Amino acid sequence: KQQVMDGLAQLHEIDIPAALVEDEIRYICEEFSQNTGASADNMPAELFQPQAERRVKLGLLVGEIIRQNNMQRDPARVEAMLENLASTYEEPQALKDYYRSNRQAMQTIEAAVMEEMIVEWVLEKANVTDETRDFDSIMNPNKQAQA
Repeated sequence: KQQVMDGLAQLHEIDIPAALVEDEIRYICEEFSQNTGASADNMPAELFQPQAERRVKLGLLVGEIIRQNNMQRDPARVEAMLENLASTYEEPQALKDYYRSNRQAMQTIEAAVMEEMIVEWVLEKANVTDETRDFDSIMNPNKQAQA
């Protein structure tokens, strides 16, 4: 998924609305605060700008792919993903009930399914080249770039 999204971002140059980037920076700061328990208020917004720009760019590109290809949410795939997720829990039915009763939680599953569908679509259209690499070059890409 990461490689597909990286490829989409690299292949397409688009104008990114500054207002969307600013909104995304605020959202990333909120995520940071929630995940770390530390406030991001004193951190410079520029620290989060590259990630925000990437997210906005990919959001716009993915949205356009969905629109142009009339992609729709696939209820069967959503249900299968929910089943798969729930199967890892001690009380799977309780987890499924939680997701089904919480629209925001269910939207995360729907978004993950849509992301899978987009990745599949891109891979169908893309020229993919398999590349053999050793473990160290994958785990330490900066080390190889410096050599």
